[in-house]
Amino acid sequence: MRFFKSSESVSLYNLDEEECDIHTLEDGSDGFLVTATDEKIATWLEANENRAVECEGGEFLTSVQMVFMKDKLLNFIRTKTNKDIEGLYPLYKQNNINNLQGYTQVDKDEMWAYINNHRDICSAFEMRINEAVTLKEFKTIEEEM
Repeated sequence: MRFFKSSESVSLYNLDEEECDIHTLEDGSDGFLVTATDEKIATWLEANENRAVECEGGEFLTSVQMVFMKDKLLNFIRTKTNKDIEGLYPLYKQNNINNLQGYTQVDKDEMWAYINNHRDICSAFEMRINEAVTLKEFKTIEEEM
């Protein structure tokens, strides 16, 4: 697989749909993941007057890879958030605090502040994950989690 990008209009010319996956990159240019033979790629580049430039593949994700990365990171952040919340406030304790059984209103308010803070952090990560389109963005998010 070879990676190309172009900020100009590029036609598929001699490439079949299954040989070229097109994505919009972070900088707004078009990214092409090309699996055709070197000969076909040379003809494609020549037909497009070399407006597509070969580059590193780090910016590219196929649609399947993107779904996988999003699912992986979303599952991780949701699981982590639940573990953090339930580590301090197991479900039985949440129920007791909510029903003020042996706890005060201050305890209840503190618990909900903690839970809502963790949920807000999780929601912010979820939004960033869902908006991410490049491997670099996914890796940055993953490092921050």
